[in-house]
Amino acid sequence: MGEQTLIRTAPRWTILRMNYYAESMADEIKMSLGTGVLAGLGDERVAYVSRDDVAAAAAGALLGEGHSGAIYNLTGAVAVTGFERAAIVSEIAGKPIAYAPITVAQLRAGLAQAGLPEPIVDAMAEIKASFVAGKFDIVTGDVARLSGRPPKSLRDVLTSALA
Repeated sequence: MGEQTLIRTAPRWTILRMNYYAESMADEIKMSLGTGVLAGLGDERVAYVSRDDVAAAAAGALLGEGHSGAIYNLTGAVAVTGFERAAIVSEIAGKPIAYAPITVAQLRAGLAQAGLPEPIVDAMAEIKASFVAGKFDIVTGDVARLSGRPPKSLRDVLTSALA
């Protein structure tokens, strides 16, 4: 709804749609490292994008020419599954980390048990369901197009975050 309003009312506009932040996944992983298991709903294919890449792409859109009326999807260079994410974390952490597909009910129960308030539990369950539905599985070249550099990989972000 916000995009449609912007398109209808603004004399000039450029829309940047951000994929799921790699740093947010890093924070989630940090909370799970002690258990040796990363849980998720199904395959969870996500083309994680770093905040630095989003900032660089936004700067490119602001400072560059020819972006008025354009819609960009800012993504990482590759979509990573839950199992691939666990393998990356295992390499970085130097210990085995498994990936365990769970149900929405199990996810909600675990988040509630961790003491998260219901609105956060609802938001996390919705985000994870959108991963499985393929809403973050899109891969574009828009970060490189706008910033002039390839996006950081999830491995790069996790290596820094988990060090």
